[in-house]
Amino acid sequence: MKIQQYLKAVRDAKIKVDLISISFIILMIFILLLLMFILLESVFYFSPFYKKIILVTIFVAFSLTLLWLGISYVIINQNRYPSYSWRNLASIIGKNIFPNNVDTALNAYQIESQIKETQSKDLADNFIDSVAKKISDVNPEEIIDKEPLLNIKLITVIIMFISIITLSMFWEQSSDAFYRWKNYNKQFLAPKPFKLYSLTRNQHILGGEKISIIIMSEGQSPDSVLLRLTPTQITLNDRDSSIIELKTGKNLSEFYQFELPELFQDYEYSAIVNAQQFYEAWESVESTPDTIFVTDRPKLENFEMIIIPPSYSKLPSEILDGSIAVVQGLMGTIVKINLESNRNLKSCFMKQNDSIKFFETYKNKANGEFIIKNEGKFSVHLVDPRGITNRDPVPYHISILPDNKPSIKIIKPPPIITLGNNQIIQFHLEIEDDYGFNNLQLAYEIRRPEYLDVEPYIAMFIIPELNQDTTIQTIKTHWNLSDLMLMPDDEIHYHFELSDNDDISGPKKTLSETFIAKIPSLSDLYEKLENKEENINEQISDSLDDLVALKDEIDNMELDIIKTKDELKWEDQQRIKEIIDQAKNEITKMKNISSAIETLMEQSEKHDLFLPDLMKKFNELSSLLKEIIPENLIENLSDAQNSLEEMNLQSLQKALENMSNNISEIESE
Repeated sequence: MKIQQYLKAVRDAKIKVDLISISFIILMIFILLLLMFILLESVFYFSPFYKKIILVTIFVAFSLTLLWLGISYVIINQNRYPSYSWRNLASIIGKNIFPNNVDTALNAYQIESQIKETQSKDLADNFIDSVAKKISDVNPEEIIDKEPLLNIKLITVIIMFISIITLSMFWEQSSDAFYRWKNYNKQFLAPKPFKLYSLTRNQHILGGEKISIIIMSEGQSPDSVLLRLTPTQITLNDRDSSIIELKTGKNLSEFYQFELPELFQDYEYSAIVNAQQFYEAWESVESTPDTIFVTDRPKLENFEMIIIPPSYSKLPSEILDGSIAVVQGLMGTIVKINLESNRNLKSCFMKQNDSIKFFETYKNKANGEFIIKNEGKFSVHLVDPRGITNRDPVPYHISILPDNKPSIKIIKPPPIITLGNNQIIQFHLEIEDDYGFNNLQLAYEIRRPEYLDVEPYIAMFIIPELNQDTTIQTIKTHWNLSDLMLMPDDEIHYHFELSDNDDISGPKKTLSETFIAKIPSLSDLYEKLENKEENINEQISDSLDDLVALKDEIDNMELDIIKTKDELKWEDQQRIKEIIDQAKNEITKMKNISSAIETLMEQSEKHDLFLPDLMKKFNELSSLLKEIIPENLIENLSDAQNSLEEMNLQSLQKALENMSNNISEIESE
């Protein structure tokens, strides 16, 4: 067993070298980890929790390494570890001692292990002895390659040297870090690069006021500082329950000044600067918390305005809340105010323009009222038992709604009229107002002719057809002037006066333009009658001439009918129709002239214009017209029209003959 004993010696030597190599590797890893964690600790200031995790991890790794070594040793002894197997070791011996035949040691080991089964035992013993003698001259430790061990030692020395230099360069930080690792159970805080202080400290303000906070830094000055205000009380109001954060940079005085918004409850505040880089272990710098104590002001919780318009407007009341900035109403509108405060009230008053009016108060409620008389502003002021008032009362604007004058539109009569027989003036009025009417009057003045030298008669009367409860109305009525004893050449100048129902500032009145009704003078009537007489004469003469001209055509048509045996031509029928229509028109004109003459005679009698010559002419004309228009002429026209429709030529010829005879009578007269 000489060969196997030598193999065991070689294996022990290899195990020794490998253990030394592993030890140096472990040492090298330990030095690197120690350097790394010392440097990291000097920057990040690990908490005890993380330090424990790191140390436990290293310990577990080291324990697992030892366990691996123990298991490996057992496997080596069982010849199951490939690199430590007898075959591998024999190969190593062969390479070093028998370079010309590297399998010599392996063959010797195999023969020795199977010596009992060998047939040539002596030859085998001689071979084993020769190999054993040769390998016995070589120390087993010399066979193992120690160059990897030397390299590992060199690398370890280099790492140790670098670690020593690095730790020396950062000796203060490293020594502190090592001390903290040594006391891994203790919490060490990273040093702050600067400190923050509040120069304003605790503050006391009234609710709704603004305040400035000044922060000072000691040491390295940060570029900007964050100010965080945290409410100290729980509230359901979103405005007062939110955390306020403000950020600012340094001012010219090297301070950090913050302008706070309006505050309505207590806040705790502190200045904060957060680390910007991941390697800044101090994480944040925060000043000592201070408090802003806010004294609560009285404020409006509920605010209601009841707008009551004047009774004459018939407008409904209106309820407004405090969000309405403009209060609108007619002159005389009553504004009732009901309010509730968040605190009990000592007093409550309203400031309107330059006057002050106090409200009635009970606990946290108040009420009052005022009347809108002019435009302006008003505000409501609260005073609690401490004498503290509400902040910035809301200014409400008062706007007076216009109550316009009533409008009146005269549709009828026209501005100037001349009265005739019927001394009645028809009125057609359209009136309108915002809220209703008070009355409608007609004022008139009777002006006599200047030659009488009489003062005008002035009077007025109310038009009863006015409906005061409407805002738009159409009035149709009349004015009978027969009781005024008007004489020729009189003039009535009149206008309408419409007033509304404004009983606050007084009814507003609208006057219409002036209308004139004239009574014709004697000279006007006389001239008018003379002109009409001339026109009547001309019209009578023209109508007679037209009738005489028709006679010739009637005679011609009568001859054509006599010549016709069967039926009239269509052209002849149309011509007969035209003759009949023309005759009817001329007779109608003459009747209208007769009616006009009778009207003129009535006007002459009414105005006492009995001029003998003129009246004689009109009587003669009237008699003449009655005489020259035969009654049976109209019957002849009707007979001719019926005969034409029935195409009775004999009857038609007879009717035309009668018409011709009647026209001849008119011509002779």
